[in-house]
Amino acid sequence: GGLIETMSAVDELDGNFWFWFLSSHPANFTPEEVRRVMELRHIEHRLHLPLQSGSDRILERMNRRYTIADYARLAEPIRENVGWTLTTDIIVGFPGETDDDFVHTVDAVRRFQFDGAFLAKYSDRPGTPASRMQDKVPPALIDERHSALLSIVQDLSEQSNQVLAGRCVDVLVLAVHAGGHAFGRSIDGRNVWFSCSEPAPGVGTFVSVTIDHGSREGLHGTRLC
Repeated sequence: GGLIETMSAVDELDGNFWFWFLSSHPANFTPEEVRRVMELRHIEHRLHLPLQSGSDRILERMNRRYTIADYARLAEPIRENVGWTLTTDIIVGFPGETDDDFVHTVDAVRRFQFDGAFLAKYSDRPGTPASRMQDKVPPALIDERHSALLSIVQDLSEQSNQVLAGRCVDVLVLAVHAGGHAFGRSIDGRNVWFSCSEPAPGVGTFVSVTIDHGSREGLHGTRLC
């Protein structure tokens, strides 16, 4: 079977666990598959769906094989569920990107209200079709656009995380450090830093953490609830 069938088989395993997958190409995913993923019991409540650009013209140049309308249909089930987060990847300054194309990307970021985004500045990779395109965006303009978009996505991430201040969330412990500090992930894929008293929780265990505040990097808690 495919990805959904594989994840469904994992979901049927016994035990108390969470699992996740890195991302799915929007051109190879359907709204029905998104909804099937959201029905799994043990899946992380986050979908990482790389947008790359908010301009249909640039998406076509990238050979992404989807439009913003297609992407919106995939994102809709996630944005309708407050228990799920949506994260993405974006390339700034792809060859031929105009001011209007960049505005479309900014508009898309605001429209989808991403809980987190990984931004990359375009750079040539030898042998790729893009590397042979002649209408390169000047590096200084790429830097300017990247800085502007980074400020927006960081604000959105901080707003998304601040909503959870004062709440008790379940956390999968991924690391325990000296001094009673630990790190983990929430069920919706957020980074969580928290302090804990002895005995410290073990890596791979679940704890409940009261969130004191959210930042653009994630959640911060100081006690177990």
